[in-house]
Amino acid sequence: MKKESQAHETLNAFIHEVGIMHELHSDNAKTLFQGEMAKKIRRFEIYQTFSEPYSQWQNFAENKIKQVTNTARYFLQWKNTPIRLWTYAFINAAEILNRMASTHVSTRGVTPIELVHGYTPDISEFSSYE
Repeated sequence: MKKESQAHETLNAFIHEVGIMHELHSDNAKTLFQGEMAKKIRRFEIYQTFSEPYSQWQNFAENKIKQVTNTARYFLQWKNTPIRLWTYAFINAAEILNRMASTHVSTRGVTPIELVHGYTPDISEFSSYE
């Protein structure tokens, strides 16, 4: 997504790949409740909730982004990796965290991939290598 106005295309891609979600919780970005995005949310009958302004702790994605950042930094420092490889560390951190069950009550003890796709992912490819 190059522009914020393309958010509705991301929703299309998610629906095409995974299916129609039951609910969508987001911040108060105008592109998420106006225009093309709002039309698609109404068309697919997606229940939409919003976090309060200036309340980042209400948006679970904010915490996950922080967790991915901290994990990627740990990976980079752990093996003294050159900084030019930072993108690979972030991708690796996100892939591993998506395959780990969360303790948050809303996830019901399953991994994010299992919540979205319905199958338990295999983490062996990540645990075999440093």
